[in-house]
Amino acid sequence: MQRINPYFVSRFVALLLATVIVDRADAAWSIITSSTHRIIISKELQIAEDPAPEGPLQDVADSSWRPLDLDSGTDKYDNGNWLLRTNIFVKDSTISRAGLGLFASSFVTAYEIYWDGIKIGQNGTLGINVEDEIPGLFHFDLILPRHLVSRGAHALILRISNYHDHSKWKWYRRGQLRIEPYSAEIQNTFRWGYSAFFMSGLVFIPFLFNLYLFVARRRRVEHLLFSLICFAVIAEYMVWQIPNFVDLPTTFIYWQSYLIRSFTVLLSVLLSVFLVFLLSLPQKRIVIASILLCNMIIGYLFLVKFWMLYDFMSVWLLIESFAITTWALVLKRKGSLTIFFNFLLAVVAFMFGLWFIGIISVTVIYTSLSIARQFVKNEKAEREAHFRSIRLENELLRKNISPHFLLNSLTLIIAWLRRDPKSAIKLIEMLADEFRMIAQVASLKQIPIREEIDLCKTHLRIMSYRKGADFKLVTKGIEKEESVPPMIFHTLIENGLTHGYENRNRGVFTLERKEFAESIQYVISHDGKCSHDDIRKSERFGMRYVKGRLEESYPSRWKLTSRHAEFGWETVVEIKTA
Repeated sequence: MQRINPYFVSRFVALLLATVIVDRADAAWSIITSSTHRIIISKELQIAEDPAPEGPLQDVADSSWRPLDLDSGTDKYDNGNWLLRTNIFVKDSTISRAGLGLFASSFVTAYEIYWDGIKIGQNGTLGINVEDEIPGLFHFDLILPRHLVSRGAHALILRISNYHDHSKWKWYRRGQLRIEPYSAEIQNTFRWGYSAFFMSGLVFIPFLFNLYLFVARRRRVEHLLFSLICFAVIAEYMVWQIPNFVDLPTTFIYWQSYLIRSFTVLLSVLLSVFLVFLLSLPQKRIVIASILLCNMIIGYLFLVKFWMLYDFMSVWLLIESFAITTWALVLKRKGSLTIFFNFLLAVVAFMFGLWFIGIISVTVIYTSLSIARQFVKNEKAEREAHFRSIRLENELLRKNISPHFLLNSLTLIIAWLRRDPKSAIKLIEMLADEFRMIAQVASLKQIPIREEIDLCKTHLRIMSYRKGADFKLVTKGIEKEESVPPMIFHTLIENGLTHGYENRNRGVFTLERKEFAESIQYVISHDGKCSHDDIRKSERFGMRYVKGRLEESYPSRWKLTSRHAEFGWETVVEIKTA
């Protein structure tokens, strides 16, 4: 029976949780709030049709008012002229000395505000159709007249004209009036704006850094994804802040809501896919397809009830990230513990009231520091690999132009010069070709595989000529323009000749390329007879050289195995591509 992947189970449970949260959240919004205990605002909100929308405000009989029920029948409030009423009780009239402000937001599109039947503010121009109505400003605030804020009960009426409502963002869902000390609320607005720009600046640095790493270095997908995440975070901050610095109409709420929700879903997808690549998880295509499918389902759920998307995605992001990082911990992936602690920090941020954009910002900054730290470690490792490569190059040249090899070759040439000058000249030419090819490629990090194959065939011709034998190289599925580290197959073939054909004068080597979903394998095999003792002897230099070259070109992304095969012996070089 196939084992069930816990990652997919956790995502399914999270989707069920999403449905429950959405279904229970509809009636959770309050329309009118206050942060001071000296003003009590009734939660009994009442609504009535405006009997004379083209004239001054008229008295409405109590029988015409009815409770505003957000759970059913709200579609009738979508377009038209409405009156919204609530009762306010001022416990302490001295509060007016603080300079109380009334702050309105998220109402579309035009409205007037009345305090005890006295008009105290207007945003936009009321109308009875789209042509007559002029939407007001996105942000609207005013200072309550001190003489009106007396001790006792008061009636606050919002006269609404709503003909520019073309989306599922409804004034009766998210419209809000706040009564706060005016100066304190203005300071809070600017404080939030400054913090948003500060966070955008912090995120802008890793955006440029990872974009540079993607363009200038190995074009790894992780760097591109992370730069896109940073860009989306900055864009979301800017969308939040634009109305604070530019006078925009109330209808901008449509664009703002759609943009923020698009960025929110995009960030959730990008962050999850980024973690999949960063932590080198298996079954990438299946996992990424699962991520996209789940977010499509979320998008569908919020087509009807999307006002909870921003809040729900905070919980969803934490669940999804923990599922991925926990899976990586189980698989013991490099860096998984660091990322796991990152999301523990995100949970702390969530507990302290930071929702989606705050959690994303904490994650981006922490992950940026981790990437920078890993970058420094990789740079150090690359320098060490470079110096190790130089040492290996020198050792390789000494090995291939060793006194023993030269002595045997020269002795053979002298003997042939006496009895077969043409053969001696031919051997000299082949040796010159091989030495020239080795000198050309030894200092390079990678060469086209066709050059490596030519070098291997040249060496086999030399050894066949020297020993009077017949050694051949057969290739299968080779991409001739693909690049590989120099001399790795040459070294493996040389090891095979040394340990597999001591008393044999015929042999076939095969180099086969195999491509899989997440790796490429090069299988070099021969029909000689090697033992594990022979392989241990070859570890002294040959295999050390091959491993050093692989680490230089594919740090921590390669695997080298040697084993008996049906026909003889094979060595597998595996390179991870994802």
